[in-house]
Amino acid sequence: MRVNAITFYIVAFVLVVQCPLYEAMISQHSRHFRSRLLKSKSRVRLSVARADEPEIINKNARVEEEDPFGPPSVLASLKLQESYTPGYLMSDKADTTATSPLCITRLSSDPDIFLARNFVPTQQERDALIATAQQQGLKTAGTRQSEAQTVRKSSYLTWIDPYDLAITTNSDSDNEESSTTATKTARVMAELSQALFINEAVRSPLGLVTCEDLQVAKYDPTGCFDFHHDGLNRFVSVLTYLNGVGGTYFPLAQTNTQNNNNPDDCSLIPKLKRCYQVTIDEQELLSVEREFKVGQDGLLVVGMEGEDAYSISKDISTGPNKEHAIVRIQPGDALVFYNSKFLWNKRTAIENYRAMHAGLRVPQEKWIATNWLRMK
Repeated sequence: MRVNAITFYIVAFVLVVQCPLYEAMISQHSRHFRSRLLKSKSRVRLSVARADEPEIINKNARVEEEDPFGPPSVLASLKLQESYTPGYLMSDKADTTATSPLCITRLSSDPDIFLARNFVPTQQERDALIATAQQQGLKTAGTRQSEAQTVRKSSYLTWIDPYDLAITTNSDSDNEESSTTATKTARVMAELSQALFINEAVRSPLGLVTCEDLQVAKYDPTGCFDFHHDGLNRFVSVLTYLNGVGGTYFPLAQTNTQNNNNPDDCSLIPKLKRCYQVTIDEQELLSVEREFKVGQDGLLVVGMEGEDAYSISKDISTGPNKEHAIVRIQPGDALVFYNSKFLWNKRTAIENYRAMHAGLRVPQEKWIATNWLRMK
């Protein structure tokens, strides 16, 4: 009898294990366990939508701070004009000019745009980047979609490898020291950009993100960069103003809750989409500026050149939206903006058209340095 009972339980166990309902229960439990495990590790919802979970395929159920192409949670949680101080200093503490900590403030809710004060806080570091760029030789700037000087006018650029400490321009010890300082500064800029501005879900050691070499660009007086988008793979741009001249304009940025334009429903969108097939000339850029008033709509960055350089009318400069539509920068400040969005319902990334921007015509020489974080 005992043998028969044992045999009975063995047969019953085998039958239950092979039962489709049991297999489904185990499979469901396993999926839920893996989903919880992924959440705990990456802090992002990676579970696949199923027919019995309609709330997951509803894009409204996805919160934007979980966008892997967006800012990390500490920055995503900031409201407009709120700030976060990570406690970093770019320079050696022995440098007495590095007295102000890095401070990050949200400027726009869509696209995510932040101002990083004191990203390159010392004059020595900024001068070294400019001097090394000049010593390496700057070439006439263009883009992959256009020839030189068609969309970027009176603009010149070069690249600094942040991990090449062998850079020397000649036997001059002063130039060699400047190049070394520039390379070290470029390295810290790259490492800080990755540490501060990448979403937790795609940080190392996953190896999903790389940082391009530092681009240093110069604009002569009257130089400009027409309306453009930095691209899908360059999902984060960190633009540092080396000599304190601004002129960066985001006409579609949502800078406060009072913005009354809705470009998603207006005729401007087809024009934006054509930016990827045709060159946008100055007249078309001016038409954008006519539809969106510089200094009132979107976000305008100005520096030592002041607001008057961009012909902002008096009624706009004293209007109710001026407080958040115009931001003033100092040398060494950086503008951080996110160019892409992840659509959970389609499991794909798209370019955020609100990140379209222009380098307006500047009245004096302008120097900037840009770190681009690229998704593999």
